[in-house]
Amino acid sequence: MRKFGILFVFLMMGILAAKPAQAQVTLTLLNDPLTIVVGGSGLMTATVTNPVGRAPQELTGLILRIDSPLTTDDGALFFLNFPAVLNGGESVTNGIFTVSAPLSTPIGSYTGTITLLDGDTPLTPDTPFNVNVTAASVAPEPAVIALCVPVFGVLFLRRRIFG
Repeated sequence: MRKFGILFVFLMMGILAAKPAQAQVTLTLLNDPLTIVVGGSGLMTATVTNPVGRAPQELTGLILRIDSPLTTDDGALFFLNFPAVLNGGESVTNGIFTVSAPLSTPIGSYTGTITLLDGDTPLTPDTPFNVNVTAASVAPEPAVIALCVPVFGVLFLRRRIFG
């Protein structure tokens, strides 16, 4: 009977230890969905918060996944714009990564996820985001139109004068 009690205690300890880890910090993407034009890029802005009363958290990396053919800066902005350690009660808002759409990108909606890390330990759950790729609008510049008017005017007068 005693062996069963010890086995039960170890089994319960294993079950309690295996419960999923709670997110350490919160990640809020501020301009989701991000809209970019074919051949252009856009900046995703985020707020990272370590709740009041929590221990300082090291922000050592991120996992960034996005649908092909879109590309990212692989989080280089994250390392430039966010502190290495985020104390309890602190919050930082800044650009976290850029997304680019090559000229061959079909117009449409694309998805991705981002996860902040402390070493190999996720600090946030996979946070989904969306990117809408639109066609570039092609409009003549006003300066081009202003230059065309005198040129066509001179050609018109020349034709009238010289027949």
